[in-house]
Amino acid sequence: MKIMTTVGGSSGALFATLLMGMSKKYNVELSDQKNITTMFAEGVEAMKKRGKADLGEKTMLDVLIPVSKELQKLSDKEDVKHIAEKIKEVAEKGMLSTKNLIATKGRASFLGERAKGHIDPGARSSQLAIEAICNTIINT
Repeated sequence: MKIMTTVGGSSGALFATLLMGMSKKYNVELSDQKNITTMFAEGVEAMKKRGKADLGEKTMLDVLIPVSKELQKLSDKEDVKHIAEKIKEVAEKGMLSTKNLIATKGRASFLGERAKGHIDPGARSSQLAIEAICNTIINT
């Protein structure tokens, strides 16, 4: 997968893991919100296993896990644009939540207390990707 070989650091491998985890259900109908929600949740779980990380450890999972949980809560009867707006909010909140955490995983874990006051770069890149997808949905 191109993303794994071209994106630097561990982010490439982790984003590739997310996408490969999602693709295990490649033959499902993508117009069904439940299918998309399940695919995303499976991708996030694969990423958690590969990175041996979880919520609250100042990683991209601080964005992706809350987004996955929010998708599971939202009804498939809701307007897709409303869902996209809500997911954007959840992603931003997750990203901002990393600012005052001490990293326990990844390169930032070596910074200890010095990582406090800074948003995790993986969380920011995850938030930006989700925001771009949601904006595409909203503006379509």
